[in-house]
Amino acid sequence: MRVATNQIFRRPETLLILKGKINMILHVGQCRTFCILLLLLVLFACQRDLGTDSQPLPRLTRYYGYTFTGWEQPIPNSALDLISYVNTVVIDGESDLRENLQLVAEHNMRAVVDISAVVANTIPDAWGNALDSLATGWQNLESHVTALLLIRRPFASQHLVGQSRRSFWTTDELDECVGLVKRKFPALNTLIVYLPSQQLATSLPALVDAIGIEYFPFRQTRMPTRTEFRQGWQDENGIIYEGIDFYINEILTSKLYRDQPLYLFGQCFGDIETWKLPPSESQQWYYDVVEEQNVFGALIWWRAFEPSNTPQYSHGIFPFVLENGTLLENLPAVIKLHREIGERIDRPWQE
Repeated sequence: MRVATNQIFRRPETLLILKGKINMILHVGQCRTFCILLLLLVLFACQRDLGTDSQPLPRLTRYYGYTFTGWEQPIPNSALDLISYVNTVVIDGESDLRENLQLVAEHNMRAVVDISAVVANTIPDAWGNALDSLATGWQNLESHVTALLLIRRPFASQHLVGQSRRSFWTTDELDECVGLVKRKFPALNTLIVYLPSQQLATSLPALVDAIGIEYFPFRQTRMPTRTEFRQGWQDENGIIYEGIDFYINEILTSKLYRDQPLYLFGQCFGDIETWKLPPSESQQWYYDVVEEQNVFGALIWWRAFEPSNTPQYSHGIFPFVLENGTLLENLPAVIKLHREIGERIDRPWQE
């Protein structure tokens, strides 16, 4: 087994041996200057390991892929062949769940199962029965489920409370939901996906396994630069929009954060009225954010494809189109960069 040189130099026992050797050399008066420099180098390499047992988190993006939620038909096999450069897909927890999960397993991929619609449309007293019903969809396929997406946008989405709907989730409700799922399915990870907001850092459930961030800053009215994407900007009316770095820091410095991996959901869609397809280079910006931080476990694109029954698309998926039927012009360049990024992603279960 090969051991990296820097790992050897970081071992305390190695340090003691080298110090003894250097002292011997110094005693006989040879190479004094060289040995002093070598000793300083070793001390610097070892300093992080002395006096602490903690190790840095691995620097990798474990899960990389696309969302396929909102489909009203099974994902075709040829669709996953077409996007073989990813290893993860987000799929609905209701529509064709088992068929889609079996396809994911055949391609040796992983799935995030989105059950947020079921949770939001079920009163809390009935969550248990609803979850039991959903569980038949992943029975014996749990090893291919990386997480259950329980709640999406807890401060900007409605859910049932008794006979009425509330437009936000309280922290107690988030804790109750996560706790129930963890008790029923302890082998499955739980995920809550947030829109960037000031409430994010003060509402992290104690038991949630992963925290997602949807960062969709590209709109018809504003196309941020790379600096604005990271650091934020102020519009002509004086309204401040924080960049992605601000929200990541809010999570990492929150007293409620427990070193859970973060899932970053990147924008690769557009429409006529509100959203604009990001410039292709912006997809690299998302990847740069993930690689600069040791806390990310996933980069998921939301979303470049939609279902299609159009004959010329035999793979059954159609590149994301505008409402008037025209293809987003720079989508091919976006997908090309997605493919290039996919070639750099760790896939530990596929090796």
